[in-house]
Amino acid sequence: MPTLTPPESGVCNTTFELAANVTYSAETLSANTARVYVDQVELTTRLAFDIYTIENAPPKLVAHEEAHRAIGEHFYGDAPRIAEEIGRRLIGAAFDGTGVDQDAAQRDGFEKVIASIERAYMARVRMPSAAANARFDEITNHGLNAIGEDEALALV
Repeated sequence: MPTLTPPESGVCNTTFELAANVTYSAETLSANTARVYVDQVELTTRLAFDIYTIENAPPKLVAHEEAHRAIGEHFYGDAPRIAEEIGRRLIGAAFDGTGVDQDAAQRDGFEKVIASIERAYMARVRMPSAAANARFDEITNHGLNAIGEDEALALV
């Protein structure tokens, strides 16, 4: 179980995963610069949860952590569509890379493609989920307030 920060008695770790298979072509701009063009993008999304609670946790605590899981699932619901949209927008996009030689420059350009995909995906999936989870904990005071989880979820 991870270290908890009071008043926490449990935690739900939500992991949004994204695997990218990118095909590209490259243009030599100079001895140490290249322009990478995105030809094809295949993205695979996954969602994983690790829920931890104290031993013999009260039902309200378990319900609270399960509500965090529900928030993650809610934001993951659009993940395939979002990933497809991100991939489609990148087809034909150009990224400039630099390095000590052409191979390094192309790798740099390719890494910029991957970073762009990850930034766009996480901004639309993980970050809103994290914000909603933080708001849920504010409303519930980490499950200590009398408000029910369903009511708190509706407010989030």
